[in-house]
Amino acid sequence: MNPNVMLAKEAVNPHMFARHDVLQDSKMRADRKSQIQKATALGNIYRHKVKIICQLADGRVGQLLTTIWQSDDKYVSLKGGRIIPVNSILRIEY
Repeated sequence: MNPNVMLAKEAVNPHMFARHDVLQDSKMRADRKSQIQKATALGNIYRHKVKIICQLADGRVGQLLTTIWQSDDKYVSLKGGRIIPVNSILRIEY
């Protein structure tokens, strides 16, 4: 899936993202978890921005360029207290 919507991190709202897990394969979910952990480390150590590719609630695929400050099993946290549900993330590009 190619992203077709550019998202501004200032406009991120957790309700704008898909509620179901967009990845059906357990290997892909494990890869996503690893990508999130790496992106969180890059954000905290180097202030490195990553591209988050995610599915929106309306089915479109969006992307945003941002720094991930914190993550857990349910959400990734961005600067300014914005959060994205992990289950809506398709992949992260460094």
